[in-house]
Amino acid sequence: TKSQYNDYKIRFSGRNAPHWIHGRYKENKLLRTSSNWRTWRKNVFERDNYACLVCEKRGGYLEPHHIFRFAYFPEFRFNVWNGMTLCAPCHQNTKIWDRKWQLVNLEN
Repeated sequence: TKSQYNDYKIRFSGRNAPHWIHGRYKENKLLRTSSNWRTWRKNVFERDNYACLVCEKRGGYLEPHHIFRFAYFPEFRFNVWNGMTLCAPCHQNTKIWDRKWQLVNLEN
């Protein structure tokens, strides 16, 4: 029910969340809502002609994906070459595509 969901949400959010790491959420939230993020996202979409690079679907709900992970490579976060446009279903499969895409791009 709705009250059970609200209780759960309160009990397991913020510092009580199982995967809580002090300060990380706030930092990520600030970065992912910054003007740098919006500019990077727009530039990645424009470079890829607003099409998913995996299934080639144009338009619709697209998501930018970091080739080198956002958390592990902060120096590459806003480089356009480190981004690719994906539709939501393809983005959910990035663990499969991530390495293949990196190898293809690094060889060219």
